[in-house]
Amino acid sequence: MDMFQKTIEAFKISLDFEYDFIFRISNSNFINKEELHKLLLDKPRRKYLGGTFHNKFIQGCGFAITKDMVELLVKNNTKD
Repeated sequence: MDMFQKTIEAFKISLDFEYDFIFRISNSNFINKEELHKLLLDKPRRKYLGGTFHNKFIQGCGFAITKDMVELLVKNNTKD
């Protein structure tokens, strides 16, 4: 299973939980949870995907995504 499919599977499981954001990181990063919390305080709770973008693709150490966007990704997974 590639990283995309692993992420989609984790997102499917996450739909059973209540949350505003998921922050998906790569496995070699450390996240300062307090700073991340501060960063997300003023972000919208719907239709939000935040991270570093390059040529329409997200890249870097991780990204924040709202639950409605997770639902959209799971629903429209084209690799099934």
